[in-house]
Amino acid sequence: MTSPVRASTRISIAWSGAEGYEDTDTLVLTINGWSLDLRVYSGGPHKGEVEWATVGNVIELEGSTDGASGVLRSFLMCRRGVIASRVVEWGRSHTDITITRSSIPADSSSSPADKPMLRWDHIIDTHPPSSVPDQGTFITLPNGDVSEVGVMHNLATGQTEPYEEVWRRFPREVGDYCVLERLGGDRGAKAFVGRIGSRALGLGMDADGVFTGWREEKGGSGWRRVYEFNGNNGNAGLQSLPDPIPAEWKEGQEVELGGATWNVRTVGKL
Repeated sequence: MTSPVRASTRISIAWSGAEGYEDTDTLVLTINGWSLDLRVYSGGPHKGEVEWATVGNVIELEGSTDGASGVLRSFLMCRRGVIASRVVEWGRSHTDITITRSSIPADSSSSPADKPMLRWDHIIDTHPPSSVPDQGTFITLPNGDVSEVGVMHNLATGQTEPYEEVWRRFPREVGDYCVLERLGGDRGAKAFVGRIGSRALGLGMDADGVFTGWREEKGGSGWRRVYEFNGNNGNAGLQSLPDPIPAEWKEGQEVELGGATWNVRTVGKL
């Protein structure tokens, strides 16, 4: 199974077997079952705007490593030059989906345990609601990158389509990790801050669905804010985490930060 604490960036995405591309600067922090994900357009007319932001729980689906998923098998069939069309079950039936090609290496020697299927149950999500669960099957590629295949809603086409995303994990570093969830948000507003080593995200959404967020990175001159969105929103309250993380913070503890009360969802050292 994958490491419970990792920071990743996306290398490419491909829809319905087309060539892969990357139009975002993406940071995903996965920390002991929590996921903070911020994707910012890196070019084009929407450069600097949020493409997608989520906070959620990461769950490995029961039995997912008993064998490759149907979606994964279809993609591997395409790798061998077979055009596959099938109904994909994601808790409910969706329309037939034709997959014309895939760039996923078909490593038939890998054990089923090397192909976990994960699902993200969103607490914060800047995309419109969808009946298609956010889940995918993962394969580690020969160069160490990770391929994720599944089915999700393509905002550009308005269709549910198969996709492949390729992810690259940042090298493991010495440092702290932590996820805090703010308590008592106004009218159900939600906010989370998280950090792994030299990378941090703050993501929030108010009761009206207005997103607030930032990304921070630490370099030789200290912490800098790479992106910030709607910092003046009343839901902001997304304080930077102290550095280092206080040694007395424990999982499940309530702590004060920036005049608000937060629950320590997970904390530790790398």
